[in-house]
Amino acid sequence: MKVQLSINDKLMERADEYAERNYLKRSDLFSLAINEYLNTRAIQALLPELVVCMRTIADNDNSIDDETRQQLNEIETMMKLLTNK
Repeated sequence: MKVQLSINDKLMERADEYAERNYLKRSDLFSLAINEYLNTRAIQALLPELVVCMRTIADNDNSIDDETRQQLNEIETMMKLLTNK
């Protein structure tokens, strides 16, 4: 499918340079970038649910040590930063 887009000149220069260095056609680079962006957003949408599941397991399992609980807290913090929640 052909698509016409307006893109900032500097961004286009960067994209073209990257594509050339990596032996990609411009259209292939944009397809890869859009696919990666959408996949990242899909994963980010799942993070809150995953963290809730992990927290539920941790809160109900007395065998989880303090280090693991701290790591879970760090994951929760990172998830909030990534998802702006």
